[in-house]
Amino acid sequence: MPPWLLAAALWFKLPFFAFLGAFALYLTNRLQNKQPFSLFRALNMNLGAGARPVVIFLDMIISSVLGATIVVALTSPSTVPQAIIAGLGMTGILSAHTKPT
Repeated sequence: MPPWLLAAALWFKLPFFAFLGAFALYLTNRLQNKQPFSLFRALNMNLGAGARPVVIFLDMIISSVLGATIVVALTSPSTVPQAIIAGLGMTGILSAHTKPT
């Protein structure tokens, strides 16, 4: 494996796991009919029952990337478990006072 690829993999490791935590929480909130932290919702896009699956999936990806970026910048996790908990925790705080959809 080229050294630059190994360096890139190590650099993306913790943000990836923060993203994974944020994505899992988005999915859990959505399955419980709660409104998750959502960029598309903030832009007033339809994410209700009539929304197309591809739009919801794009929102899941983009919102989770945004959440993971904020979390990594704020918490500076140094291990994989810390990154996952940070992703779950921060997006959980942002979604804690949501209303059922």
